[in-house]
Amino acid sequence: MGRIKRAELLPIARDLYARGWPDVKIAEQLHVSRGSVARWRQYDEAQGNPSWESLRREQLAESPFAPLEILKTHFNTVVEQGPAEDEPVGAFADRVAKLWKVIWQMGQQLRDTDGILQALEWFAPWCAANLSDSDLKIVRRAVERFSVDMRAGKVGVPE
Repeated sequence: MGRIKRAELLPIARDLYARGWPDVKIAEQLHVSRGSVARWRQYDEAQGNPSWESLRREQLAESPFAPLEILKTHFNTVVEQGPAEDEPVGAFADRVAKLWKVIWQMGQQLRDTDGILQALEWFAPWCAANLSDSDLKIVRRAVERFSVDMRAGKVGVPE
């Protein structure tokens, strides 16, 4: 049963990891142990597949929100690991709070109008490199409509 489960769930786990999910969340989603996810990653790489970390870096590099996603992943790792052996709980809580404040501020910045337009600027080269001409036309029309509506106040800034 272990091999069948791994064969079915490993590709899903790989994709979730590439999208920035931490092992513990992948394990919860797939109803397996965190150790199983770690073993699948090692097994997959031993089979000659790209490292999951490289897949994660590639996927995040394509996103205009990559820095925010990297910080969120780091935050999850810090929380999962807990305080260092000699770190007082208060100091750990302060470190976590400061990291969360940076994440929150970056999220707010990306949600304002300039942030949205900057994200669209970052998104444009990715579209040009990865979409067909017909798909580019669709994206271009959608962005134009969104920009007009946003300027007219018809579109709320996403939460």
